[in-house]
Amino acid sequence: MSHSRGHGRCAVILTALQVEYQAVRTHLVDLCEKIHPLGTVYEQGQFTGENYVWDVGIVEIGAGNIFAAFEVERAISYFKPVLVLFVGIAGGLRNVQLGDIVAATKVYGYESGKVKKIFQTRPHIGQSTYRMEQRARAEARKQDWLLRLKEAPPLPPRVFVAPIAAGEKVMADTNAAIVRSLKANYTDALAVEMESIGFLLAVHANYRVDALIIRGISDLIDNKSEADAANFQEVAARHASAFAFQILAKLDDTALQQAELSVDIPQRPLMVEIATTRTLTPFHNLPQPDYTRFIGRQEELAWLRQRLAADHQARAMVITGLGGIGKSALALAIAHEYRQRYDELRLEERFDAIIWISAQEEVLTIQGREKSSLATLRFRTLEDMYRTIAQTLAREDITRAAFDDQHHLVEKVLRAQRTLIIVDSLETITDERVKTFLRTLPTPTKCIVTSREWLEVADHRKLTGLSAEETQALIDEETRVRDVKLSLEQQHLLFRCTGGLPLPVKLSVARLASEETFEQVLRWLGNASGDLPVYCVQGQVAMARKYAPHTWDLLLACSLFDQEAGVSREALGVVTQLAPYERDDGLTFLQRLSLLNRAQDDRLRLLPMVQGYMGSEL
Repeated sequence: MSHSRGHGRCAVILTALQVEYQAVRTHLVDLCEKIHPLGTVYEQGQFTGENYVWDVGIVEIGAGNIFAAFEVERAISYFKPVLVLFVGIAGGLRNVQLGDIVAATKVYGYESGKVKKIFQTRPHIGQSTYRMEQRARAEARKQDWLLRLKEAPPLPPRVFVAPIAAGEKVMADTNAAIVRSLKANYTDALAVEMESIGFLLAVHANYRVDALIIRGISDLIDNKSEADAANFQEVAARHASAFAFQILAKLDDTALQQAELSVDIPQRPLMVEIATTRTLTPFHNLPQPDYTRFIGRQEELAWLRQRLAADHQARAMVITGLGGIGKSALALAIAHEYRQRYDELRLEERFDAIIWISAQEEVLTIQGREKSSLATLRFRTLEDMYRTIAQTLAREDITRAAFDDQHHLVEKVLRAQRTLIIVDSLETITDERVKTFLRTLPTPTKCIVTSREWLEVADHRKLTGLSAEETQALIDEETRVRDVKLSLEQQHLLFRCTGGLPLPVKLSVARLASEETFEQVLRWLGNASGDLPVYCVQGQVAMARKYAPHTWDLLLACSLFDQEAGVSREALGVVTQLAPYERDDGLTFLQRLSLLNRAQDDRLRLLPMVQGYMGSEL
């Protein structure tokens, strides 16, 4: 249920400080107080734009990213807005003057990193939604927004659409170590403040809502006390509010139609009835892919399409393989394909909802291994799964229900429409109820599971490295996008060193784009104790060692043989002095872990990374 008053579209504006709140409040009429059942006090007023009358909820939340994340989640749940704005003040880092405005394209969460002798930055990054960023750019090119100020400033403030940084510290000295670090590591950030990364990470979990951050520059850090004394907080807050309401005034139906359709509409039949003249899309919470074009895996895509067909008996499909082999990318590619082709598909082949549930705990970047997201956004239990399903389908009744009732409600909604559930990185989940739920999914729901562990299901696909042709296509695409030049010999060497694993290929090109030499990249690829093999294979190697002593012996023995030539099972039996049944049992287990690949000639080969890692174990 939405708590918008129903006059028009609903927006929510959050502020941290009273001065920001008052600046926003002056643009609204017909204000009334609204109180959340858990105590948060809002005001809601009306604003008349060029296309709509807006119901605008406003709230002052206090400073800090944690408060911002909490309060935006609560406000979205309460008001069901089509967009949320964070409007307020910020300190200028570079290239800005007092009173200027920065509409944030993205926000660096600068507190995140790895503490060694020198603090290594590994920021969380949040992004404003694309259409809001584009509207900000359009209004920044004009000065119409100045008409919303009661008093024209002596010099028109400039509007920048650019990155900013956010943390938990008030900056008051440009010589402070943290300020120097900000300027050195975030060279495109124009301003710094204390709420926006929490705001954007919470909005990310509510994908149907547009979001933008607008900040007025109230100080330049060194002059903070003087600027505050000169009332520049009020000036900056007024400028930011005026620009925010100019954007609100200009938003049109094209920019908002998808968000409008998705708010508070619990079932697809109602959406179809409302939207007969508009392009339909399924309910979904799919993350954006990290590639410009999906390369390779055509056989695997065809395999998935066949099993996702309405008349195919498969219910759960499992994709397994090493870390970095492309399991998540493949699952995401097929999911986006069904989302994008929704209108083209026959009615019975459409998925009315596509739900992405990620249990991935860490990712690998050129900086090393990093947490994949805020801990609260990761999926760990059956309760987390039910909550994600409810949020994606906009079903507050499921969220509010007791757990025993949630199961029946989820089962009912999954029976009522064709739904595709993707569970990413199932191997990290210890809650056995999740696997039970996936084994007993109601018709017509289907599920794709990715896992580094072998799962005993009929419809299973183990990924191996890309072929030489596919790897070449991936290298061509990545070097094109990143404007990196590689000789033919270097490209062939990159294939041999990565074994066709997509993630090492992509990261190798990314490292080259960050000014590393090709020799440095080769050393990184060959570092048997570095982050790359630890991320990609360490978990599977640990499982092999735990399974049985003969499995570990076989893995060590495999690493002694030439990687390209491979080894026969007979030779491994001789080297390890294992009985045939122990040898074959161990080899089967290693293949299920994707540590070992068997060719058509029955020769067994390790990937280069596995071979190097096991060599270090010897």
